[in-house]
Amino acid sequence: MKKYELVFLDPDNGLEVKSVKMGGKNSEKYIYLCELEEIWKNNKSFLFFQHFPRINRDEFIVDLTLKISKLCFNSAVLTFRAANIVLVLALQPLHQKYKGEIILEIKEKWKDEFTIMDDKKNLF
Repeated sequence: MKKYELVFLDPDNGLEVKSVKMGGKNSEKYIYLCELEEIWKNNKSFLFFQHFPRINRDEFIVDLTLKISKLCFNSAVLTFRAANIVLVLALQPLHQKYKGEIILEIKEKWKDEFTIMDDKKNLF
């Protein structure tokens, strides 16, 4: 992780859930907030994969974005929503200058596969 500015995390299930404690059975299938916080403290931006739980997807994305924004001080958080998953990108202040390029690249390569939203609830 030391030589890279962006860390990609692909947990089997996504962000931690209350029913699975860190270090417990099946915990390797999740990414924990303390792990994201450690990545953030090392001045790295990160992107992670998240399956949708069986709740309202729009509300889930808003809650998830808020949780990541609070955890990662001064971040820019983008979400890339597809049919059954969402990708969450937290950009360090130093990396936020690439936000427009990232959005254009995703739109170009993936066309209408993703709905893109930032932490200010702007749709792209």
